[in-house]
Amino acid sequence: MNFSSKAYIPHQPQFISGSKARSVARLALLVHLCCALQPLFVQAQTNFTVLKLFQLPDAGVPGGGLAEGKDGGLYGVTAAGGVSNMGTVFVLRSDGSGYRTLKSFVGTDGMTPWSTLLVSSNGTLFGTTYSGGRSNYGTVFKISPSGTGFQVLHEFAGGSDGKIPSGALIEGRDGGIYGMTDSGDSTTRGTIYRVNPAGTGYSVVHAFTGGPDDGQQPKGRLLQTRTGTLFGTATFGGGTKQPGVVFRLEPDGLYWLPHVFGSAGDGSQPSAGLLQASDGMLYGVTARGGAGTVGTVFKMDEYGGNYSVLLSFQRIATDAQVPNSELVEGTDGALYGTTACYGDINSGTVFRLMKDGSGYAVLHVLATSVSVSDFTTPNGLLAGREGSLFGTIQYGGGGPDTGGCAYMLSPLPLPPKILSITLGGGGVSIQSAATSGIYYDLLRSTNLSSWSVLNTVLSPPNGQLGWTNAGSPEPAAFYRLRQH
Repeated sequence: MNFSSKAYIPHQPQFISGSKARSVARLALLVHLCCALQPLFVQAQTNFTVLKLFQLPDAGVPGGGLAEGKDGGLYGVTAAGGVSNMGTVFVLRSDGSGYRTLKSFVGTDGMTPWSTLLVSSNGTLFGTTYSGGRSNYGTVFKISPSGTGFQVLHEFAGGSDGKIPSGALIEGRDGGIYGMTDSGDSTTRGTIYRVNPAGTGYSVVHAFTGGPDDGQQPKGRLLQTRTGTLFGTATFGGGTKQPGVVFRLEPDGLYWLPHVFGSAGDGSQPSAGLLQASDGMLYGVTARGGAGTVGTVFKMDEYGGNYSVLLSFQRIATDAQVPNSELVEGTDGALYGTTACYGDINSGTVFRLMKDGSGYAVLHVLATSVSVSDFTTPNGLLAGREGSLFGTIQYGGGGPDTGGCAYMLSPLPLPPKILSITLGGGGVSIQSAATSGIYYDLLRSTNLSSWSVLNTVLSPPNGQLGWTNAGSPEPAAFYRLRQH
């Protein structure tokens, strides 16, 4: 399956055969763009478009972000849904089309995948499940982009082996697959482990103890820097108040802490892994601490030097709070990330910050008040090649059976799509997907020459538009969406 097509190609007219209703010969739909396509610029990713609205029992609650495959497809996982309601692996195109379930978990092979997938150098997908497997402590698995070749590489046993995989996997320079577990037992407070891509050679590389010279409960993705050194963060550890640490594991096995959080003005409880940006510096986030006590963005070099807090999120109603994912670097050189809260609302945001600490902006707020239809709790971001940002949101979207979404933040709105057109209920029902916060006209024609406006609607936060063209259908009718 090839997903190399770009997201900004307008849809061609599609024709749908009519029903056997007496007055209907055929219906046609045409998606229409009002404005010409413009070059992409990264500095204004404010157009929020839902690419896939997850709905149970098919799939729900995406537990990690999106990963771009070698074929251009976007791959991810959901913690719920599938044949046993234990989670799925899925793929879709960057314009939201081509959605397909590649794997449904059944418990013995894992349950509740909760981290972004790794796309390895040969295109194979690697991931983890939060639970399931022989001891119900989680698994490491691999699967091909086509959905074939699924294999459990390791089943966690708890204790010194660790349990509850934490964060996405990485592919080491030695060809091994590296990851972390959140905990183990009273003496093992999480692990770093390695396994070969074939499932052989599993080993615990480091067991966390939670002491003053170590961390506990590692979070997020490991980072292997250009020097081959492994870096990561642990939410707790590092002293009597357990403020959290940045740890460093040398290729020769030497382990030490280049930074312990918790000093005056510093952050605490790091909530995600680190990014090595194009300038060679390491950037990360904490969920707590800072001047506003609701999290920070920080930077440091590989030895813990040149450490600084670039941003302290503020405990006010109009600021993002509690960053919760790894930062990514955009093609403009800026840092992008997500937070779990906006003010005192548990909704979430996407934000931008330059590497010198300037240019802070909240690009998108999921909700300013939370209801069942609002999206809440974003996962980490994927920086697209053309400047757009892709991500997933865990919850919400339109009703009790909806469970989050995959979305795109782009400089320009995506072309709207008519998803379905059906007859019945006293007219023609049309379901569409569009960019939220933008007005659209629904137009109809019987001859493709003259068009009439049936309705004008503001696209809601979930981007799902619905119209009913009441009355007896025409023998032939053409519909299109026009963006204001």
